[in-house]
Amino acid sequence: MSYVAKVQGNGNLLVGMAYTGLLDLKPGDEFEIKLGKKQIRLIPSGGSDNRDRGIIHP
Repeated sequence: MSYVAKVQGNGNLLVGMAYTGLLDLKPGDEFEIKLGKKQIRLIPSGGSDNRDRGIIHP
C-alpha cells in the first residue's frame, strides 16, 4: 500500500480511510502540523516528534 494524500479543490488535505484505520485514528483526533523541507508532519496533540503517527510526503 502506498501512502498518498490528495489535496481537494477546497484546499483540504485528504488522507484515506485505509490509512487512518491503520493508525487507529478516530473522528475528532487532533494533530499539530509541522512543516519541513518538502514534507508535512502530523503530530498528535500532546505528543512529541518521537511518537509521530504519520508523515505525508508530497
